[in-house]
Amino acid sequence: MESIRLLIFDIDGTLINKDGKISDPVKDALKKASKMGIKLALATGRPAFAAIKIINDLSIDATCAFYNGALITRPLAQTAISKSVIQADDLIKARQEANKRDIYYELYTVDDYYVEKITPLSQVHKKYLGRLPTVEQFEKTINHRKILKMGLIAPRDSRH
Repeated sequence: MESIRLLIFDIDGTLINKDGKISDPVKDALKKASKMGIKLALATGRPAFAAIKIINDLSIDATCAFYNGALITRPLAQTAISKSVIQADDLIKARQEANKRDIYYELYTVDDYYVEKITPLSQVHKKYLGRLPTVEQFEKTINHRKILKMGLIAPRDSRH
């Protein structure tokens, strides 16, 4: 029987609990696995910058997937292996549809995220991402940055 060489984890609801923390038994098990030579990696919808504390705490050095695979990277080495960039035309169309339906959106690059104005949802995301977004006009963001993810959030009472 072959030995385990790699453990890959999602973050939210898998690696961290509802309080946003990794439990001590999970930390201990992962540190034990690492000492046994098993590499640890993440596969998450989160951006890499929002996972850096977890990466550092667990010394994750294997290749990881962020933005649901749009960014493949070695986070401790800060080396991007693959990036899937969303084309500006697609972002414009998505924004038009979002605006028609009053859907909040954020644009994500490798190392930051952008909004046109701070809203209560921006404050919620600060809790998960560790910082507020950069405020910048949509056109400037899509024309000067490589967008890897467009996060869309409809109002709770929405039927979109």
